Amino acid sequence: MTFNVDKLLRDTDLRNTPARRAIVGLIHKAARPVSAPEIMLNLEKENLLVNKTTVYRELAFLVKKHIVCEVYLKPDLVHYESALLPHHHHLVCDNCGRVEEIQMDESALLSFIKKTKFKVKRHSLEFFGLCPKCA
Repeated sequence: MTFNVDKLLRDTDLRNTPARRAIVGLIHKAARPVSAPEIMLNLEKENLLVNKTTVYRELAFLVKKHIVCEVYLKPDLVHYESALLPHHHHLVCDNCGRVEEIQMDESALLSFIKKTKFKVKRHSLEFFGLCPKCA
């Protein structure tokens, strides 16, 4: 089944602007989380000139509307991925930058946290090291 950006924007009652449609499309078809500079480069390759400020405002808006999620894979650089993906975490190679999604059973960790009476709203878990090619 193919992803339909227009349908997603329509179903979530969001305006369907060329910039928004392109940004959402890029993020949802990306094989890995992408940064704002990568998004701007891809938009340029598609001959869609979008102001840098507009890209960052759109990303903040799409995060707020739960269309995309922020992922922190590098210090001082936010990456974005589809909020429609099943919950997962990432393995990040410090050498080549390769990012691999992993799914894991978090029940023991969440059970432990529940005992502390801490109310978890969201969480993020990334593992950093060396991939098999770089190890």
